[in-house]
Amino acid sequence: MTKLVDLLLDSGSDLQREDRLLIDSALGLWAQLAKGETAKGKKPEIDKKFVLRGLIEANTLSVRDSFYTNYREIAKESDQVAEQLFNVLFE
Repeated sequence: MTKLVDLLLDSGSDLQREDRLLIDSALGLWAQLAKGETAKGKKPEIDKKFVLRGLIEANTLSVRDSFYTNYREIAKESDQVAEQLFNVLFE
């Protein structure tokens, strides 16, 4: 799912509405899977490049908002994940 989002983000600033919906859906599914991992006691890996690309570098507000919303949901489930996200952003 993250590869799909990466491919869509590679298309640049010309993201169509359908692309943004695909990104939002893929991130939502990824977040649910990650939340399931944290519920089982596993720590999902947070890809620094992926986080920065979605939260900061994305040209579209709806994409940045989708990243923010889904990462926030994951961070609520696990202090370890929240710490990973803070470390990525503060670096």
